Amino acid sequence: MLAASSVATLLGMSLAVARKPLRADAARNVDKIITAARQCFREFGPEVPLQTIATTAGVGPATLFRNFADKEELVLAALNRQLRLTVDPVMDGALADMDAAAGLLRVLEALMAAASDDANLLCAVAGRRELLTGITGSFMESVSVLLARGQGQEACARTSP
Repeated sequence: MLAASSVATLLGMSLAVARKPLRADAARNVDKIITAARQCFREFGPEVPLQTIATTAGVGPATLFRNFADKEELVLAALNRQLRLTVDPVMDGALADMDAAAGLLRVLEALMAAASDDANLLCAVAGRRELLTGITGSFMESVSVLLARGQGQEACARTSP
């Protein structure tokens, strides 16, 4: 379930939404909308109308717009969910792995799989890198840790007899 504060923090929603947690039915609606968005983007492409997403989710347009101010916000929520579900666990494993290079390769594979699965979502925000900053910040920090650790391991390997 999505908490209003985490969604608001990641997506820049209004402070009013950020202050109060979502009721159970509202959280279910958010979940249905995000699931429907992924499905509709896969089926119809990046130009899918929000009305189609609302209909697929089984909610009205007002419910969609109460939770997502525009298509960009919905796309970012859907991308964020997929990164958290598919890439974050792989990243956690990579950070725990002693072999930074092997861990980084697993992370890149997971990221490419997520990008492939949600290519039309990415197309909807293509060329607007600043939009992705809020959902990729922790990912980039973790990649930096893996790269630095890998560089250190490479330096040690070169100096070993």
